[in-house]
Amino acid sequence: MRTCLTAFALTGGLLCNLHAANLKQLPQFTRTAWRVQDGLPENTVQAIQQASAGYLWIGTTGGGARFDGARMTPISVVDGSIFSMAATRDGSIWLGTEGSGLFHLHHGVTTPFSAAQGLTDGFVRAILEDRNGRIWVGTDNGLFWIEGDRARQVDTAQFGNPLSVHALMEDSSGRVWVGGSKLLVFGPSLSTGAPQGRIVQHTLPGAFSENRIKCMLEARDHTIWIGTVGGLDRLVEGNFVRVPGIVGTVRTMLQTSDGLFWVGTIGHGLYVRRQEDAFTRIGGEGLGGINTVLALFEDDSQQLWIGSQDGLFRMRRTPIRIIPLPGDTAPDFATISNDQGNSLWVVSSQVFHIQDGVARPFTFPGLAGVTIRNIFRDRAGTLWFGTDGGGVYHETVSGLVHFLAPSRLVNNFVRGFLESSDGTIWIATDEGVSRIRGETVENLRMSDGLAYFSTRSLLEDKDGDIWIGTERGLSRWHRGRFVQDSTTVALQHEKIWSLLETSDGSLWFGTRDHGVYRKTASHLEHLSVSQGLASDRIYQLLEGPGKRVWLSGPSVLSSFLLNQPNSTSEGHLASTVYELPESASGTQMYGGRQPSGVVDPQGNVWFPSTRGAVEAIDGRSANQRPPRIEITGIVANGQPLDTRTTDLVLPPSLSRLEISFAPLLLRPQAGVRFRYRLEGFDPEWIDGGPGRLAAYTSLPAGSYRFRVQVFEANAPDRLSETALAIRIHPHFYKTPWFVGACLIASGLLAWGIYEGRLRQIRLRFAAVIEERSRLAREMHDTVIQGCTGVSALLEAMSSLESANQPLRDDLLNHARAQVRSTIDEARQAVWNLRHNTQLCEDLPVRLQRLAAQVQQDLSTEVICNTDGPNIPLGDFAARELLMVVREAVYNAAIHGTPTQVAISLLSLPESISIEVRDDGIGFQPDLSAARAGLHYGIAGMRERVERMKGEFTLASEMGKGTTVRAAIRRVHLTPRRSQDAESL
Repeated sequence: MRTCLTAFALTGGLLCNLHAANLKQLPQFTRTAWRVQDGLPENTVQAIQQASAGYLWIGTTGGGARFDGARMTPISVVDGSIFSMAATRDGSIWLGTEGSGLFHLHHGVTTPFSAAQGLTDGFVRAILEDRNGRIWVGTDNGLFWIEGDRARQVDTAQFGNPLSVHALMEDSSGRVWVGGSKLLVFGPSLSTGAPQGRIVQHTLPGAFSENRIKCMLEARDHTIWIGTVGGLDRLVEGNFVRVPGIVGTVRTMLQTSDGLFWVGTIGHGLYVRRQEDAFTRIGGEGLGGINTVLALFEDDSQQLWIGSQDGLFRMRRTPIRIIPLPGDTAPDFATISNDQGNSLWVVSSQVFHIQDGVARPFTFPGLAGVTIRNIFRDRAGTLWFGTDGGGVYHETVSGLVHFLAPSRLVNNFVRGFLESSDGTIWIATDEGVSRIRGETVENLRMSDGLAYFSTRSLLEDKDGDIWIGTERGLSRWHRGRFVQDSTTVALQHEKIWSLLETSDGSLWFGTRDHGVYRKTASHLEHLSVSQGLASDRIYQLLEGPGKRVWLSGPSVLSSFLLNQPNSTSEGHLASTVYELPESASGTQMYGGRQPSGVVDPQGNVWFPSTRGAVEAIDGRSANQRPPRIEITGIVANGQPLDTRTTDLVLPPSLSRLEISFAPLLLRPQAGVRFRYRLEGFDPEWIDGGPGRLAAYTSLPAGSYRFRVQVFEANAPDRLSETALAIRIHPHFYKTPWFVGACLIASGLLAWGIYEGRLRQIRLRFAAVIEERSRLAREMHDTVIQGCTGVSALLEAMSSLESANQPLRDDLLNHARAQVRSTIDEARQAVWNLRHNTQLCEDLPVRLQRLAAQVQQDLSTEVICNTDGPNIPLGDFAARELLMVVREAVYNAAIHGTPTQVAISLLSLPESISIEVRDDGIGFQPDLSAARAGLHYGIAGMRERVERMKGEFTLASEMGKGTTVRAAIRRVHLTPRRSQDAESL
């Protein structure tokens, strides 16, 4: 926004027909202007309102705008001329247009009212919300009430139609005044729909054309004022009388919080009145050419807003006023000092004496033609005059005493005076310092220890030391000589133009270009613009009432409280900057010669300037509420987002986040400061200064809270804040559920690997156990069984008589054959462990051989029966079945003492079953099972059958023999590699 900053004063020669007695009574204002180039839709401003949210709403002939103090935002719902406005208690805004009807804006929702809603005239001139919340609407052709979403026309036919309504007002008694082509007063009950008979009509003085009403106002004293085409009328004892002195059409009226009565006219500018004084016209010249005032409004900061045909104007009170110096030309220096009583001396192109707010030229006898630089009154009441090249004059009871260089003064160009506690007069000059005590003069130069010859300022501190500020460094006079300390060393290159000792004992050194230095008992600290100073160029330092430090610079006046001289807890010096009135527009302050400022006995602060004496009437800042703060923009990865949200959710791909914010402050925003913090990311508050943007890049996923605070530099303890919750989603692979799933999957995988490994170990262990069992079975069924057979043959041989040699030879041959068979079977078992199985010869054949061999070896009858087709089996399966049958046969023959053992083989396409039955003595299976650890044969048979996934049964009964059965499905008897070989 570009603002046109000027100022406006009701004093200083800008008033027409204003008596001098009123000069000090009227306030002074600064002025800021906004026009089309600053965001206004058009320059003609017809209506101004402030909603409860704090925005200023502006209606122009080209549409409307919402203003936050810095930016104009167009009101997009209305394109045409906005003539009237009303801000209602619910925070909404009503807009009356010229031809487009009525619009209601509430929480972002716009409700139009036109002929379809019952508003039969689209030229809305006035809007009013009464104390009961009813909305009154005045148009060019009738008065309306708003009921819900409909407009209801009020019947005023008894007063003649059409009724043109241009003004609406509710007085303190609840009556509604309706003004336009007529003046009607509705009783309080009519706002709730009471009978129409209580409407009262008033007449106004003047011709009909002059009686058309444009505005109405009830003043604080309950006087009714009516602005008409012909002027201003006032209700006096039941009758309206014309107010003299007001000419032209009165378009708008306002009584501000300070009691001033403002009247805006068309073509004749602005009139103002205080209490019972006469109205004073502020002409077009004083308002920068404003002759037509269309709207007046006072905001919640007591600022006056003026709508005119040439833009929008803000009028702000300022505690600064200018006392012009009559006939003064533009000099290159000026000083100001206190005199006796309440008067002051101002030295500019000539000497002026200020008393009762008026400056008058003054000439001292004997000093005619002398160019005076400064005037100093000592404690004895005598005056000292410093001159520009003429030395020093001292006015005594005996007359003027002249001190002149080189004999009685170090230099004739005087820059300042000081009277020390011992009565010595110190004089700062262009080439050193002179000390005058009585008739004795001592000149001090650089050769005596002075920091620099060009001196600017003098000060005596509470300890009696004299401090001298020069164009290059600082000197300290201590007990009759110049001394160096840490302060003089630190400031040896500074231009020290002003010195001050404040009530807290601190020493202040104002520099020409680098701000202020403050010396305390413990340290020296530096204050500059970075810490909140209004300027780094310091002409004068003063302490005023309330422990407030005042500073003047080339074009600025400011102050701050002494109890926070370094910085506040917020990190900013609480400086107040003062705007100068119109008569001081372009004013430059003076400095470099003392005194360049003074505090008068009333506590007002004075400074010399190019426009005269500048007086700060009241240095205390108003206790105004802090500025509001709003988030005005959110941009994520270059895409703008909705700022109305309070919970912002962002995707995981966020690379850059920008949050812009702005104050909602109708006061000047030059001193507005911000600080922000993203909780969860920023460890502490970030000083945003005057900047209005916070940017973050590559924020990690998580939940954050963005907080931004706003305050004015002169009141950092009064701040407001807004916040925004922000959640950034993580990438799916960083989400808790994904991480949890991964952890669970990892755990399951680890558990699976562990279980698989454990299972593998178990399998290997089982394979080892199975292999051991297999070896045990093979040993039992081959070697042991073979050895048993051989042992039986050998025992038979030993039992024969030696004479029965043929039989013994036959048994021996059988034993040899048994040994060879046992060896072959053992080899076959080893072979089966290392090689793939092959199809073997028929199982029935092998069973027949087994039966024949057992019968021959053990002399027990063994018969073998087979039934079904002969289907080849794998060698492994055939051998396993053969070993089962062999074990069963041997057990029966050896342990059961049978007379016969029968082997039955039943071969079917789906299965094969083998049964071994004997007629021996039998046994008890349960007892045998209990002793299974000692009987490996039965366990071996069972294991072999179960390895082939068959069914093994054993039945025995004492004295009735034993039956062993094995049934196996053929699908498990197909040729394959032995499981033992696979395991190995």
